[in-house]
Amino acid sequence: MIARHCFCVLALLLLAPVAIADEMSLPDFERVELDNGAILLLAERHDVPLVGLQAIVRGGAIAEPEGLHGLASLLAGVTQKGAGRRDAAAFAEAVAAVGGELSVAAGLESISVSAEFLARDAELMLELVADLLQRPALDEEELTKLRDRSINLIKAVKGGDPGDLLPSYGNAFLFGPHPYGNPLGGSETSLAAITHDDLLEYYANHVGADRLIVAVVGDFNAEAMKARL
Repeated sequence: MIARHCFCVLALLLLAPVAIADEMSLPDFERVELDNGAILLLAERHDVPLVGLQAIVRGGAIAEPEGLHGLASLLAGVTQKGAGRRDAAAFAEAVAAVGGELSVAAGLESISVSAEFLARDAELMLELVADLLQRPALDEEELTKLRDRSINLIKAVKGGDPGDLLPSYGNAFLFGPHPYGNPLGGSETSLAAITHDDLLEYYANHVGADRLIVAVVGDFNAEAMKARL
């Protein structure tokens, strides 16, 4: 319940530019635009000792090169397999050891990082998120494992309930050659074509401060959090 509450507030902050004052009451928050183009949205809420963070990198699947559909999803998965000075096991252990939550997901128009930690572990949360965005290992072996597993899952779905394929085929029918018509997780053919160099190039071209929004809500001091971010 607490987790859902925090991320409802985060969603409101991220949607703030399009909110209509007469229809929606937003929590108080501070908006900061950094010199490098990144936007910070900060909201102090001291009712529970938690800090939630959501980082949105604009781009996602629509920025994938033709024929490499699923690349954004693979990047989201591989970034969680080691970053900074931690390998995949150490990164996962750092999150689990303090009971935190941290995940990365790719969408049609963005890659998002979601995290929730106890307030006392906020510094660790920021360190992990910074490593994940700025210093991901992007290990070739981890990419190969994730790519092969994704291909096998697609094969398994094809051999199972045909209804599971309806979303992908429905989007292809509705949107045709538009990027929205491509399967978010890629196809057997497109995934097999993705190389480690493709992953590195996509990260270099599409993960940067000029397209980053970071929203943080919870039990923290706004000035200190702003300085740390």
